[in-house]
Amino acid sequence: MRIPLIVSILIACMTDTAFSIEIDGRYESTVEVLNLESGLESAMVNFLEVETLNQDSIYFVYESWHTNGHACRLYGSAKKIDLDTYEYVQENEILPKKNYCTARIYKSDTSIIVEDVDGSCRADNCGARGEIGKSSFPLNSHKNISTPVVAPW
Repeated sequence: MRIPLIVSILIACMTDTAFSIEIDGRYESTVEVLNLESGLESAMVNFLEVETLNQDSIYFVYESWHTNGHACRLYGSAKKIDLDTYEYVQENEILPKKNYCTARIYKSDTSIIVEDVDGSCRADNCGARGEIGKSSFPLNSHKNISTPVVAPW
C-alpha cells in the first residue's frame, strides 16, 4: 500500500519543478547563413543552453546566426510564469524604461522555443540582419553539459 502512495507523491513533486521534462543542457540547430557579397552559404550552429537555478527560475544562453554573419545573443535569468514557460525581461539600453526586451523559453511537443515576445529584444541583442523571432531547438538535439552555463562572449 505504501508504494502507490510514494509514487503519487513523487509524481506530484516532479510536476511542480522547473519544466515537466528535464531541460538542463545544450540544444542546437544548424542553419545556412548567406553571405550577400559572395552569394555563398555557410553552415552555422544556433544554440540554447539552460541551467535550472531553482524551481522558479533558470539561467540561459542563446545564440543564433543570420545573413552576413550577423548574430543574436541573449542570456540571463528567466522566471517561471507557467508550468513549461519561463520569461526573461531586460531593459532596453538605448531607451531605458521603454521597449523592454521580453523573451519566453518554453517547450512544444518536439522543441524548446526561444521567443522574442514583441520583437523588442532585437535592438540590443542582434546585429542588423538578426532577429530572434521564434527560434526552435529540437528536443532530440539535447546534450548534457558538465560545467555551469555561462555566456561565451
